[in-house]
Amino acid sequence: MTLKDLSKRLGLSQTTISRALNGYPEVSEDTRRRVIHAAREHGYRPNSQAKRLATGRAMAIGHVIVTSDATSLPPTFAEFMAGAGKIYADRGYDAVISFITKHDAATYQAIHANRSVDGVIVHAPHRLDPRIAMLRDARLPFVVNGRVELSQQAYNWVDIDHAQTSQEATAKLIDLGHREIALVDGQSDLASVLQRRDGYLAAHTVAGLPVHPHFQAIGGDMSEAQGYDAAYEMLSWGQPPTAFVTGSLAAAMGVRRGIMDRGYRLGQDISVYSFDEDSRHMPNGNCVPMFMAMKYPARLAGRKCAALLIDLIENTPFENQHVLLHADRISGPSIGKAPIQLPKAQT
Repeated sequence: MTLKDLSKRLGLSQTTISRALNGYPEVSEDTRRRVIHAAREHGYRPNSQAKRLATGRAMAIGHVIVTSDATSLPPTFAEFMAGAGKIYADRGYDAVISFITKHDAATYQAIHANRSVDGVIVHAPHRLDPRIAMLRDARLPFVVNGRVELSQQAYNWVDIDHAQTSQEATAKLIDLGHREIALVDGQSDLASVLQRRDGYLAAHTVAGLPVHPHFQAIGGDMSEAQGYDAAYEMLSWGQPPTAFVTGSLAAAMGVRRGIMDRGYRLGQDISVYSFDEDSRHMPNGNCVPMFMAMKYPARLAGRKCAALLIDLIENTPFENQHVLLHADRISGPSIGKAPIQLPKAQT
């Protein structure tokens, strides 16, 4: 399908079609949607180099990763990029992943000055993330995959309600009679980790239960090894937890191994409620889910972030957009009623 073929099929001039696909404001929204739909249906993609010349844009989206923060990138990154990549392909953009050693204003100013990308998606935001101010100062369009300090909303973001989902998970375990509940999660300065901790604490407060600080294993990389080490140690204590909430499926798998090595049964003696990253590389079981989990829609988040950022790049700046996605509950056999008496752990 060529531009000429698409022009004949739609009864529009080649100039109108080109302007519609390139985001020119003088094309009506109805016409733009009609052209984009037809282009997708018939597999038409404008020449990237021609589009760069026509728009003066790089036709690329940046993903800047700090090498010292590599462990803070969640297992969902590949799934997120798969979702974002679908939007990039449909709308004629490339993805550029850059690795830097530290965040500084000069980095983002240089990215903007070099015109290597048209906008940036911010990953693994911290509670007070300096990148927000840096990107604003550099006047570089950006969307945050997550949120920073919840009181600071003057930027575009896509996220799930980590606090609410964590509170629901913890409250479910409390309803099943668990009173000693451990939390295993990632780096303590990541916004999502702090929000999940807030939800965990809120569930205890609502139920009128004390919080045991030594049951909070926060500060790791959310790996299988972190989950195993936390569970294996805590289950040796005189008053061990009877349930765990984990910030990742990898950590839940480690907790499961620790439970088994201590001679306990998952879902009967010890319960585990996890966040499921929706990763095809690490599924929550095969045909049947292994863990009770709240499923983070990583591919959908990638599509939403990419589309929101490209809209921001191609159109007149609009009011900040906040997209809150829903985390689906996945039923699995990893939780059950709190045991009346927990047998002594194996050593």
